[in-house]
Amino acid sequence: MSLCLTDGGKPCTQRIPQNVLTLNRKVDECKALGAGIARQRQAIINGLRESVVNFQSEVEGIGSKDVMEMMMMTQYFDTMKEMGTTGGATTIFMPAGPGAVVGQV
Repeated sequence: MSLCLTDGGKPCTQRIPQNVLTLNRKVDECKALGAGIARQRQAIINGLRESVVNFQSEVEGIGSKDVMEMMMMTQYFDTMKEMGTTGGATTIFMPAGPGAVVGQV
């Protein structure tokens, strides 16, 4: 199947091949998916912002930087726990920093 391009009501002179139509459809799908991911990320940011504000209202004298650091540490520990409890994990932890790997290789 192909579509015909018309020029302001004039007879069809050029056809759009099916592969171009399929490509255009895929590009549109990707744009829609990208918009969905952007909305998801925005919802995550809004949730983080709300969490920081709520935590600050409950704990006196704590700054947003402190709250974010605690949240990042919690995420880190959750990730480490998940990696350690997942069967068949093949993750290797290496020391980080300049020169840390010199004696390891």
